Amino acid sequence: MSSNTTIILMALSAGCAFDNGPARKVPVTASSDSSAPFTMDLGWQVTLGEARLFVQRVEFLTGTDPADGVKIGELVANVAVDLLAAPQALGQAIFQPGSKATQAVVHVAPPVTGAAGAATMHGAGLYFAGTAVPPGGGDAVSFTAALPIDAPIGVGDLDLDADSLSGLVLHVQREGWFDGIDFAALPGGVIEEGSTEAETIEERLLDGGFHVHAGGE
Repeated sequence: MSSNTTIILMALSAGCAFDNGPARKVPVTASSDSSAPFTMDLGWQVTLGEARLFVQRVEFLTGTDPADGVKIGELVANVAVDLLAAPQALGQAIFQPGSKATQAVVHVAPPVTGAAGAATMHGAGLYFAGTAVPPGGGDAVSFTAALPIDAPIGVGDLDLDADSLSGLVLHVQREGWFDGIDFAALPGGVIEEGSTEAETIEERLLDGGFHVHAGGE
């Protein structure tokens, strides 16, 4: 690691000045899809009563490959994001002045002890609960899921100039999460860790589940 990169990483951790000027601080908010009921591909009408994701931190990198990218910014969040109450303030990202981020890495995991909203996560990285009405009507089925999810999630093709940013939005894309799920077949109404349904939701979160863009204050 170069000496310049070491200085940058130290500045990010301490939240102080960089070697070429004061750190650039940018407010970050979380957003998500509408909380209104929706109909998925099998015809079930789904209403979410709870939907939370625990975000530990977001790293901003230069380059095209996370393995070779240089970290030029970071948001330390450690917060349970209420996806149904978004937009939600996540804190301030600290950037190296004069830098441009071409990718981000979102770290999702079960909450650390004492973190904001940890008790609402039920020990999971992703927690949700709701009801689903079968196609054509009938009695609603209640369902829950507490999925561990402990993974860095890459977001590419960014073009973020730290010097011109007034705010950033981390958008969690929930569209399609429940496609293919037969809620009547869930054991006890639980989407269990390791089940086909859980793996499908996790895959959709990890592949295209996040967007990062400039905006907001």
